[in-house]
Amino acid sequence: MTHFSTAVLLSITMMTAFMGEKTLASDHKPKDKYLQGYYYDSQGHKFEGLIAKDDLNFQFFLFKKHLGDSAQKIEPGSCDSFVVDHRSFHTLNDVTIKAIVWWAHFDKAFAELVTDGPVQLYSIRFEPGKQGYMHYVAIASNFTGGLAGQAVGMLAGKENASYFLRRGQDTTYLRIEKKTFTDQITGYLQDDTTLVQKLRQNPDYSIHNIELIIAEYDQDKR
Repeated sequence: MTHFSTAVLLSITMMTAFMGEKTLASDHKPKDKYLQGYYYDSQGHKFEGLIAKDDLNFQFFLFKKHLGDSAQKIEPGSCDSFVVDHRSFHTLNDVTIKAIVWWAHFDKAFAELVTDGPVQLYSIRFEPGKQGYMHYVAIASNFTGGLAGQAVGMLAGKENASYFLRRGQDTTYLRIEKKTFTDQITGYLQDDTTLVQKLRQNPDYSIHNIELIIAEYDQDKR
């Protein structure tokens, strides 16, 4: 492929990313590592058994009652929440995830409950190269040379995380943006003036330590 074609590929990729074309998570199969767990369907019924979930897959997990049974593919549309290996996941509605110039929107997605309290913190881990059109762009980049192909490969192969905050039983979530983290978080936690002061003055209080920040806020409010 010529350098011109490579540049065109990168340009089209970035243009599509900025347009925010709706994408679907790839259907890659979770690792066949089953652990004890349970899930609640959308009607509130509980099912106990074995669950296999890829950490970077937020669109489904596999469920079996016993080893040797046929696996059921459980998606967010039919599941309210599930617990596996002492980790709790919940279905979020109207979810947008972002990574540099790429972003994607999903009607529903599984997110891990990281901190629970007056304010709940949820996390979705993902790799752009495994979601939607970026999966195919990542494959195409393997056949391109030069800096453009390298740039696409780096973007597609990097693990990312999107964070969401919810207060109490609110039905809406605040997605945290890295560039505007301080303004977002101080506005959201403005009723804790001591913590807000730390957020504005102490560099440790950054998005890299968001789990500890929300845990501190919840502890203050308790």
